Amino acid sequence: MRPSRKELMRVAQSHFLASFGETLEASVALAWYGRNLVERAHFSPELVYNEILELAPAPTVARFKLLDRIAQPGLGRSARLVRAVWDDRHADPTAGAVRAHRHKESPRWAELAWPTALIGPWIFYKAGG
Repeated sequence: MRPSRKELMRVAQSHFLASFGETLEASVALAWYGRNLVERAHFSPELVYNEILELAPAPTVARFKLLDRIAQPGLGRSARLVRAVWDDRHADPTAGAVRAHRHKESPRWAELAWPTALIGPWIFYKAGG
């Protein structure tokens, strides 16, 4: 089921923070990660927001909160990209990933998960174990 416009905007907020300064390929992958969390892992859009926000570097989150008005154009781009992914205008480069982390991290769950893609600073995984 497609989230409401308000719910998609909430996902776009976290997408903007996590993909700030990244390539289009990485941004599309992160948008698909959010969609996969809703469709495959049955996350609510609010849980997706929190999950994607975990990928955002802390300085970016703090900067966004301080410079909310300046960040609005970037947030609009993220909102358009998230909607485009939900409209199937981009293929899923993550191959259905429902877990992700940055290269520099090594969470315990990754030992039991199957990697599906390496895009930008993220490694995407299907659920495992």
